[in-house]
Amino acid sequence: MIKPPSLVSDFTLVWSHDPALDLPSDPEERARLLKLARETGNWPLRDGHAPTLFHFRDLSREEIGWWRGECASSTIYGRPLSDVEQTDLLIRLTIRGADNFGKVKTERKNAAKGIQLAPMEFIEALHAAAPTALGEFADVLIERMREHIRPLS
Repeated sequence: MIKPPSLVSDFTLVWSHDPALDLPSDPEERARLLKLARETGNWPLRDGHAPTLFHFRDLSREEIGWWRGECASSTIYGRPLSDVEQTDLLIRLTIRGADNFGKVKTERKNAAKGIQLAPMEFIEALHAAAPTALGEFADVLIERMREHIRPLS
């Protein structure tokens, strides 16, 4: 019997431009290896280099509903969130920790009943260190929401 996929799982991502990654310059091969690494957790690393690891958790149905509601009509701003704000909120909702990222904290605090968020300071630090990482991670997170149970390939 094959163990069924987990409905809620933790996973780790590495920014595609992390200097510890050993990726080819060919865009197609690079994209293929990144996709494979994201699916398997087997990241191609340069010898002796440690990447920054970002630990995430798939969202529950309740969290997805809350995020979509906030995107449509933010309780803080009283308006729909911009694309950048939606990305920031998604990362704050899903991030569980980071290794090799200095003293930046991801400690989550209550934002609503049953909803916890990492601090905005984490988003600012990530944006300062790796400006394209937020969008890259959000793309992966949204894909995982769309295809919650993915077949092995």
